[in-house]
Amino acid sequence: ETLVIHPLLAVDDTVGSMYSPGDGTIDASNVCDAYKRVSRAKYGAIFAENTRLTKIRTRQQKINARPAVQGIEVVQTTSG
Repeated sequence: ETLVIHPLLAVDDTVGSMYSPGDGTIDASNVCDAYKRVSRAKYGAIFAENTRLTKIRTRQQKINARPAVQGIEVVQTTSG
């Protein structure tokens, strides 16, 4: 889908992309804040700053014959 919008992009090593048709650019900080708000409201996500990640377990799938993360099953930090 990315190549349809930008056919000259090299996407051989790309797993995902974002497109904002109304903007010339996307403010990454605002996008992250929006993801954070939705994650809290919809999924009950907890965000802990200044915390070390000690374990993460993901579900895998293959995209273009390359492994890609389909979802996160377990996240463990020094805060729990």
